[in-house]
Amino acid sequence: MIGALRRRLRVMRDARIDLVHLNNTPSLGFDDWLPMARWLGIPCISTVMGSPYGFPSAPLRRLLTRRFDRLVAISDTVLEGLRLGGYPEAMLTKVNLGVDLEAFTGQVRVPAERMRESLGIPADRMLVVMVGNLR
Repeated sequence: MIGALRRRLRVMRDARIDLVHLNNTPSLGFDDWLPMARWLGIPCISTVMGSPYGFPSAPLRRLLTRRFDRLVAISDTVLEGLRLGGYPEAMLTKVNLGVDLEAFTGQVRVPAERMRESLGIPADRMLVVMVGNLR
């Protein structure tokens, strides 16, 4: 754990990080990023995509979890799960997860039939696409 903390500290300093945004549960997987962000005075938030999330019972985890600047719930259901889990209201924000399809209307340059054909996907099969850039 000490090694992980040192690595996070080095990354945050070397990259001159201004915000740490964790994309996971607020009660797991933050043991190295959150403490080092706090140490350096860097804001730290977590996007929460599921529920239920009970507030941690272990003293150190309880202390750390309260140090997030913000927990961003992706839906009303997740927000309510955080509330029921005992997370302080002042930490909670909701931002619906989704894509404004109207913003992309007219941006597709290849007809759907041709794209399906190039991918080898028959017209009667459902096509689901997820685009992301994780760093």
